[in-house]
Amino acid sequence: MLPIVLRRKEGSMKKRIIVLASGGGGTMKFLHRYSQIADAPYEIKSIIADRDCGAVDYGNANGMMTKVIKPWRSRIPEVVEDIRSINPDIVITNISKILPEEVFTCCKATFINLHYSLLPSFGG
Repeated sequence: MLPIVLRRKEGSMKKRIIVLASGGGGTMKFLHRYSQIADAPYEIKSIIADRDCGAVDYGNANGMMTKVIKPWRSRIPEVVEDIRSINPDIVITNISKILPEEVFTCCKATFINLHYSLLPSFGG
């Protein structure tokens, strides 16, 4: 089996990614590191977190735009505005919050949920 290699088509624009994070940001780190060694078809434009966490630390150390928004629930309009301002193609969510509908409808991005539990029934 051959490995999958993501490469940008010549002349095509890179997909803009926003990461919503709560923890260490393992997937985001992998995506960023891969984009540094390959002509990846994406670029991480922003990390938005609901707390100070490893994902924000990594983003700051690597010159990425980061923002910690807390308290989260009362500042959803700010989250929506931040997402709109970047106009992402993809939003990767690995945040320990149930996102309200207005987050999903604020842009035409594809949302990919990487949170590891079935919410709200099996929060973990």
